[in-house]
Amino acid sequence: IIFFMWSGSPPFYGDDDDSTYVAIQKDPLTFRPDYWAQRPDDAGGPISEDAMDFIRHMCERDIKGRWTAVQCVDHPWIQRAKLPFNTKLTPEYLGRLSDYISPTCPLLKRAAFQLIVNRLSEKEIKEFKDLFLTLDQDGDGYVVAGDVTHKAKDAGLEADPSLGKIVTALGAARLPYTEFMAAVCDQKRFATELNVISAFRVFDRRNENKINEEVLGQIFHDPTQVIKDAKEVGKAMMKDHDTNKDGFLDIAEFKVLVTGAVA
Repeated sequence: IIFFMWSGSPPFYGDDDDSTYVAIQKDPLTFRPDYWAQRPDDAGGPISEDAMDFIRHMCERDIKGRWTAVQCVDHPWIQRAKLPFNTKLTPEYLGRLSDYISPTCPLLKRAAFQLIVNRLSEKEIKEFKDLFLTLDQDGDGYVVAGDVTHKAKDAGLEADPSLGKIVTALGAARLPYTEFMAAVCDQKRFATELNVISAFRVFDRRNENKINEEVLGQIFHDPTQVIKDAKEVGKAMMKDHDTNKDGFLDIAEFKVLVTGAVA
């Protein structure tokens, strides 16, 4: 994948599937100058020898000689790219996180924003991604209450009222990357018409321009919760959000739920 991203072509090529398979098994790995010499890396210069060495180890045909994931992570090219993340935790971030994980925040709204952040560009999510990496000090892909408390103290926010709510709401739970991003993103900014409609389409599985309680039950059913039956889960969620009581959620009701604004 890295080879293709930089060169614009696969490392092994054939005129059809059969010849491609033969090339993968027999052809040497080469870095054609006409493809690689003018391709800038992240630093703006030509692709470095270190980067090509990294790819050579990953494309080693002999599985015994091919590098493991641990060896790849320890490669000098990867190590030089590792930058310390120290995005400052702010009262605004704490407030957003507290609102998102609050028991009063609807599950459907949380899920909608997880879908929305997955649509955003790297540029749009950079500050939130950097904050996640700052908090996730052990690199396990989760943020826990202790991570937030530690960084809140570093920022002098021990007395922030949102911190206590976060610690209580999270408890021993772990917040994965996508949920964290949905929690701390600027919801007013990213709940655009296009993004909200795109999220709605995911739940509108039958393309009927409405969400039914059966789909809600299938998606949000969790046997570890108080309501264990999927049908009852869907019915309860529909009761909470179906404001016109027609038995479905239409796009207008969904927008109100996600944005908080009356359509």
